Formats: sequence, structure tokens, C-alpha cells
Amino acid sequence: MKHNITLCQVAMSVTDLKTTFAWYQDMFGFLPSGGTEEFCGPLFEAIQGIPDVASKTLWAVDQQEFFQLEFFQFKSPEVRPLPKDWRPCDIGYNALGLHVADFDATLARLETAGTKLLSAPAGSKGSRRVCVKDPEGVLLEIMEDDPCAADATPRPRPKVPVAVRSVTMSVPDLEKSKKVFIDAFGLKEAAGVTLHTPEQEALLGLEGAKRKELLLLAGDILLEVVQYLDPVGKPWPEKYRISDQGLLNVAFGCKNAQVFNETYARCIAAGYEGNSDPVVTPNGGMIYFNDDQGFSIEMLFVDDAMAAQVGFQTVGTFEKADHILDPLPDLGGAMVRVSILYPNKPDGNFNQEYYASTHAELVSELLSPWGLVRIEIDQGLCGVAPGSSAPFVAAGHLYFKDLVDFQAAFVKHGSKLMRDMPNYTNIEPQIQISAVVKN
Repeated sequence: MKHNITLCQVAMSVTDLKTTFAWYQDMFGFLPSGGTEEFCGPLFEAIQGIPDVASKTLWAVDQQEFFQLEFFQFKSPEVRPLPKDWRPCDIGYNALGLHVADFDATLARLETAGTKLLSAPAGSKGSRRVCVKDPEGVLLEIMEDDPCAADATPRPRPKVPVAVRSVTMSVPDLEKSKKVFIDAFGLKEAAGVTLHTPEQEALLGLEGAKRKELLLLAGDILLEVVQYLDPVGKPWPEKYRISDQGLLNVAFGCKNAQVFNETYARCIAAGYEGNSDPVVTPNGGMIYFNDDQGFSIEMLFVDDAMAAQVGFQTVGTFEKADHILDPLPDLGGAMVRVSILYPNKPDGNFNQEYYASTHAELVSELLSPWGLVRIEIDQGLCGVAPGSSAPFVAAGHLYFKDLVDFQAAFVKHGSKLMRDMPNYTNIEPQIQISAVVKN
């Protein structure tokens, strides 16, 4: 079964990034796939809707081609802990389902690490389930069977012994959730799939609970949307922020800009607002939506050229992933230059006149109030060798006082500038951000 939009990311806010990240590797075999400390400043305040946001982030992948776990340790604002009386029926993203290759070996590793099972495993051999909590208190359901194996997509990392199979969320109103996930995001109901029997529901600590549910297939990952009737879940904590400890959101992603734009248009038409306009480049895009029940839902566009840069491909060891988070060098007040380079391709079209006039005027009009200092436009002439073609048919250089100004300008108007690209070219540009060390 093919899907345009898939559940490609689960994000969580943690208080001890290194310990929690290593625990997921050691207990289940998740592989590190990079990280960043650049989720900060005006750009990400706007995207995430969090004031004064700054975080250290690591990514990990499982067997699947287009899926990651995203671990945030927020430096600002202060991470508020998961309530001590939290229950799986309380409103929010509440549990992950993990299919493991060797159920008994996984339980043995958990026991050695001192992680307690919440109950004895349920089910017969081959279909056993058990629940644990990770070091941050996030509820995990460990599955010996794969509940959606029939719809599984190709797995590029089959030797990785774990795959995320489900995300469970508790909502106040199931009908409102149908409008979000079916009408806006285009997910389909998972016909013929049972995620939880009453016996398995008891593993969550909610034996005898009365509930209504909606089971959706997002790629080949299940999204279980539950409205608990008895016990009724507590509402969001007062002044809840997505930076609070626990699961903070899920992301639906695609590898095609057209699918991203069409899904975004459906969400806007349905009345769901983003924290900002979409932040879009030729190789990717992102936006955080908020539904009408308080849930944060991210949407991503990541093509193959961008995948490794944003954590959808493994980088090897934890030490290597940790090294990625070394602080950026002090630029010493140097101006920032953003270079947009258009490769010279045989099938490429480029309207130099439009680019140097109409598009450049649009850039100046939109970005000057946000810190743009000046623009330079280049037209490629030739390569070094006599008679050779220029490697780039054109280039634009945008100068800003600092990186913060560029980020603020880009989050405000980047999507508008990207929408103008088809008016002058069909070439996907390469983008580089540099410090101007000498004028």
C-alpha cells in the first residue's frame, strides 16, 4: 500500500539527553543519525511557538527508511516535569509501540539495566506484549508481533532489531480528531488491523477502561487516537508547553514538495493554523500546526538530498552523533552571506532578466525590513578551462548583519520567495551560509 504522507517522526522532550539517548540504543538498538544545536533564536521561536527557545537535539533511526525519533533537551524554557500522577488516559501523546526482533533478549537487557516491567508479559509466544517506561517516564509497549506487517514498506536497515509501529494519543473529542487526521492530513483508517485487545489494554494500566478509538495507517505506522470515557483523562496541565517533559508531537512527512504544499493547503482550508508560515527550501520544508484540541503536529518535506542532514540516515556511533553538537565557532561579529547557487544543467532553464530584476526586487522588498544589508547577482560566464561552461548558471548573494537576522527574515518570507522560483527557473539551487571574514 502506498501513501503520500507518512508518520515519519516522534519527538520527545527529555531532561537528560545523553542518558536517555544511550538507553534507547542499548535497550532496543536504535542507531544515532545526527543532531543539532541550531534549533534556537527567532526562526525556531516562530516555528515551534516557544518563547526564547534553545535546545540540544539528537536523532535516532530504526529499520525504516523514513522515520526517526527526535530527542530535545531544552535549555530554554525550563523543562517542566511529567506530572507524578500522570495516566495513559490523560490528554496528550501517551505511548509508543516498538516491535522488537528478539522479545526475550530485549527483556533480558531491560532487566540487566534495572528497568522494571509494568506487568508480566501478556499473550502467547509469538504475539507477546509488555510495557515499560523509559528514563523520562514515556510509556513504551514492546511487541513481539508486528501489528501492521501486511502494510510494511521496504526496510533499508533490516539488521536493526527495532521498528516503531504505533503512536497512541488520548484526545477529548474523537470526532474533531477525525477531521484533523483524515480530512486535513489525508490518513486512512487501518481496516482489519487490531492494535489492542482488552488484555493488552490492561498492560497500559487501564484494565476495564471504556473508550472510543480511531486507528489510522500513516505509511505503515499506526496512529491510535483514543477518547477515554471511563476513566476520563485529565486535560492538558495548566500553561502546558511542548517543551514540557514527555512526548511533544508527531510529524507527518513526504519527499515531494507538491504533496507538502497540497497537504498544507488542506490544513489551512480546514482551519488549522501554523505557528508560522512554512519554512521551505528546494530540498525540504517544515511547519508546526496546532489542532483545535491543543495538539502540536509537525509537517515535513525532506527529499533524498536533505535526508542525511536532518537525521534520517545513520551516522554510526553515539560519540559521533554527540560530536555533531559541538558549538559553532564564534564569528567575531562577521557579516553573514547567504549564497543561492544555480547549477548549470543541460535541461535547466533560467531567466536571467527576471531573476536580476523582478525577483531581486521582491527579495529586497520582503527582506530589507528584516535585516537584509545588500544583494549581489551573478551570471555564470565560463569555467577555468578555455571554452568550458560555467559550473553555475547564476548565483544570488544575500548579506545580513548576523545569522539571527537571516533566520528571522527567512521564517517570515522564505516560503513567498520559494513560490516565485518557477517564474524564472526549473533548477534546484544549492544554498550555503558563510561568514564574511574579509571584504
